[in-house]
Amino acid sequence: MRDRFTLLCRFRLARGTFAGGDFTLSASPWYFQLVYHLGIAAALAVMLGVGGRPGLALHWALLWSVYQRQPGLLDGGDNLAYVVIPFLLLTHCYDRFALPAGLASRLARHVPGHLRAVSVPFHNLGVLMVAAQICLVYVVSGLYKVMGEEWQDGTA
Repeated sequence: MRDRFTLLCRFRLARGTFAGGDFTLSASPWYFQLVYHLGIAAALAVMLGVGGRPGLALHWALLWSVYQRQPGLLDGGDNLAYVVIPFLLLTHCYDRFALPAGLASRLARHVPGHLRAVSVPFHNLGVLMVAAQICLVYVVSGLYKVMGEEWQDGTA
């Protein structure tokens, strides 16, 4: 059974069709329940500010798996999170507003100074990309409203 699974994964990777995410790795209902509840726990950890960048990356990977498996399930807010989370991985978003905020500052003391200096431009780039994405969302939604009937008749 394991050899057939490995062969199927290699075949999908070779053809470039391995786009189902974590949910398609096994047909077992137990595996689905495990990945699904792991996704809920990762989302809860991100909401509470626990886990830092690894927790955020895990949340993004599981959200990507849900999106690949069932694209109609997510709405626009989830789609925005799907796009913005990689930018948030560049930022220092867990330094201040997280439950274990003191842990991040204690760990930062052990990082060499030149690596801390490089992290500042990446943080600024991540914040800039998040702001640009939000501006893009507002511009596109405003243009979509302008195309509506109420705006075209002059009744809005």
